[in-house]
Amino acid sequence: MNDLVRQLPTLIGVILGALTSYLATSANEKSRWRKEQYVRWDERRIAAYAEYSESLKEKAYCYLRIAAGNGLNVRAQPFHDKADQAQSSREIEVERSARWEKILLLGDQAVVSAAQRYGEAIFALGDLAETSKIDEHEWLRIVQEMTAARGYFYNAMRHDLEIKSGSLEYDPMLSWVPIGLESSFNRSSDSAK
Repeated sequence: MNDLVRQLPTLIGVILGALTSYLATSANEKSRWRKEQYVRWDERRIAAYAEYSESLKEKAYCYLRIAAGNGLNVRAQPFHDKADQAQSSREIEVERSARWEKILLLGDQAVVSAAQRYGEAIFALGDLAETSKIDEHEWLRIVQEMTAARGYFYNAMRHDLEIKSGSLEYDPMLSWVPIGLESSFNRSSDSAK
């Protein structure tokens, strides 16, 4: 019994050492797992954001081509015919809609809200593009809204992804402006900043 009493402090030290080692290793593993999960979801959000941004750009460019076909003097090649226009528009919308679901799943509230605002501006552009007589000044106003919404969307994504290089500068997207109204767009966009 005396031997057991003499060895008890050593035995307690070994048990405490093993327990401490186990707890430290467990905490490190849990921390590493959390970091890996965070990085994995970050990568998925980046991909989802990039894909959705691309689909919105394709949707907007489709509307620009439709507007060019309806007589708006912009820097875009109109569709060859109505069937080509309808098919392209359908394909782009199917892709955009599928990518939207990823935004809803992975995006934070600010990104989802900004994406909705950008999408609504593009759909407003589409409504105008499909009219037979397009008011150039109304087109210009909607392009300005789309440009502002695009900047808001990109900055919301950058904030969510914790990109620290600051906000994006205003991009006037002059290729969307009817030829001859560029100076009008620059003046009114300067006041929108």
